[in-house]
Amino acid sequence: MVSSFDSWAEQLQESAVGTYLYGYLNYLKAKSVLFEERYIDKDFLIDYSNYYARSFKDYSKFTNRLHFFSEPFSDEEIKNLIETGNANTYEKLSESYLGFIVLKPIDDCNGCRLIGRTILKTYPTLDGDDSRFFITVKNQVSLFGMPLEIESLPFQTQDGGAGACASTACWVCQYPLGE
Repeated sequence: MVSSFDSWAEQLQESAVGTYLYGYLNYLKAKSVLFEERYIDKDFLIDYSNYYARSFKDYSKFTNRLHFFSEPFSDEEIKNLIETGNANTYEKLSESYLGFIVLKPIDDCNGCRLIGRTILKTYPTLDGDDSRFFITVKNQVSLFGMPLEIESLPFQTQDGGAGACASTACWVCQYPLGE
């Protein structure tokens, strides 16, 4: 399901982190969102098998993933791309890809969905006369079998049930070390 970025304002801004990410994506000029249901996120699956599968509460092992684009897309364009592999649409999709946010099926202490693995395009390297430098790695993303790439560093919010702040910090830091 593809919809306009603005239609996700309320859902993204449920938490403080979500509000920040909404503002960040607004800065990156996000125009459309592709909602991927029943996504299996490998990082959440590790937490699920180590903690949530053993909980008395019945948690889902599936997450949702939101893909963001700086160009507007429709359901028909995406459906046509999947069915035909239209090179022009794929190029437009690939060039406008801003990254994704995984929404875990877990609520934080305020009842808001926890934000899982998030990989978004970085700020521009030039900011007026100043330069920004980022530690990034190339991330391969599969969107319904279509390869996309984004150079960034993953982020996720702390999951107090499955780990502590230090484990989330170590999770983020280990990504660029392999490079």
